[in-house]
Amino acid sequence: MRGFGLAVLLVCGCQGEQVQNQTSDAGSDTTTTASDAQADGTVVAGDCGTHSGGRMVRVGAFCMDVTEVTRGELRKYLLDPTHGTKALAFCSWNTTEPAPETDDRLFDWPASMVNFCDAASYCAWAGKRLCGKVGGGMNDLTAYNDAAKSEWFLTCTANGTQTYAYPGSYDKNRCFSEEGTSWPTGAKSDCHGASGPFAQILDLSGNVGEWEYSCQGSAPTRATECRYRGGTHGSGTETSCAVPWMAGAETRLPGIGFRCCKD
Repeated sequence: MRGFGLAVLLVCGCQGEQVQNQTSDAGSDTTTTASDAQADGTVVAGDCGTHSGGRMVRVGAFCMDVTEVTRGELRKYLLDPTHGTKALAFCSWNTTEPAPETDDRLFDWPASMVNFCDAASYCAWAGKRLCGKVGGGMNDLTAYNDAAKSEWFLTCTANGTQTYAYPGSYDKNRCFSEEGTSWPTGAKSDCHGASGPFAQILDLSGNVGEWEYSCQGSAPTRATECRYRGGTHGSGTETSCAVPWMAGAETRLPGIGFRCCKD
C-alpha cells in the first residue's frame, strides 16, 4: 500500500494549477462555532478554547480542525521566529523546513510538502496537537480502523457508521478524489458526515492525505513509517476512512498535508 500511495501522490501533485478560475465556498454555513478567526489567526471557539489557525469542532472528548491546515496558516507558523521551539523532542533530525507559500491566491489551499515532524510542530505552535489516539498521545498502528481509539477514524466514519467521510457508498462528486490537483480547503461543501459534529468537519476523504500521530515505535526517526489518512485528490475509492496509508516520517510530498486536534 505504501508504494502505491506514494506513486499516486507523485503523479497527482500539481496543486493550484487552476487557481485563476476557482473560488472556495469553504462550507461556511455548516460550521456553528461561537466565534470566527481574529485578524491574527487566533480563535476562541466555544469549549475548544484559544488556538491559532482555522475553526475547530468538538467531537466528544476532543476538538478537530474543520479543514486541513492551509498554506496561509502554515506560512504564519514558518514566519514566526519562535516556531522552532515547538518541535517534538524526538524530531531533532528534522533540520530543514518547507518553504512558506508566497502566492496569496493559494493561501486557502491545503498545506502540503510537510513531513510528520513539520505537522506535529505546527499543531503544538498553534495550541493544538496532531490528531492521534482518543484521549491524546500516539495511536497504535494497528488501531487505524478502530473508532474507539483513533480520533481521525472516529471522525471520518461518524463513529463507525460510514465508510467514507460522507454517508453511503463511494461518490466521486462528494470530495476531491478524482481530480488532478488539490483544491481550496472546504470547497467541496458536501464532503462531510450526515449530522452532529460530523456534518461540520470537511475534507477527511481526498484533497490531501493527512498525517496522523501514529508511527512505528514511540519516537520516530527519519525512516520510521507513520500513518497518513484519507487518500489524496487522485486516490479514487481508496479515499475511504480505513485505508492504511503509510510513509516515512521525513517524507514531504505534494499530496500529504495534515489537520490538528485539541483536548
